Amino acid sequence: MSHAAADYEPGDELRREIRPTSGRVWLILTAVLVVSLLGDAVIRGGWLQAALIAPWPLALLWFIYVFVYAPHVVADEAGVTVHNILRITRVPWGAIEDIAMRWQLEVRLTREAGGRTIQAWGAPARRPRGRVRDQPADLEAEILREMKVNADASPSGAGVTRSWDLLGIASLVVIAVWGAIAVGVTT
Repeated sequence: MSHAAADYEPGDELRREIRPTSGRVWLILTAVLVVSLLGDAVIRGGWLQAALIAPWPLALLWFIYVFVYAPHVVADEAGVTVHNILRITRVPWGAIEDIAMRWQLEVRLTREAGGRTIQAWGAPARRPRGRVRDQPADLEAEILREMKVNADASPSGAGVTRSWDLLGIASLVVIAVWGAIAVGVTT
């Protein structure tokens, strides 16, 4: 997933996704646990019992998806997409002033684009100094800066767009309604 910035050549990548491997591992482990629990509920209590229990382990799976797996950063020839918890921000290269690494990856917007800083929760974080000489987080930030330099970054392009993570919100609504029905049926 990570190339050394010194090895990066212009045109090497048209799309780069930065997502911690741990997010995928946690999502898979949680999904296996949820399927096992619901399978056990079906075997021991039947389908109705499993349907009444299902919202609670599914809420755990939703939590892992939204807070651990979904946050990530995607850079392509048009710009950077920062997917944080339930919020997605698309920033064209022309609206980016700088990409920096503090405790986490930061995308700093130009004054014309609002001048704010977008923190990317899904990119690798910096480790405390003294532990690692070449930090993966710094290398990722350097590669993104190189992609910005090599991109067609005309400031007259489209502006920064923000949207909601519809999959995360819709699944939360379904789980909440399902949970309310389950509670209503059992009381």
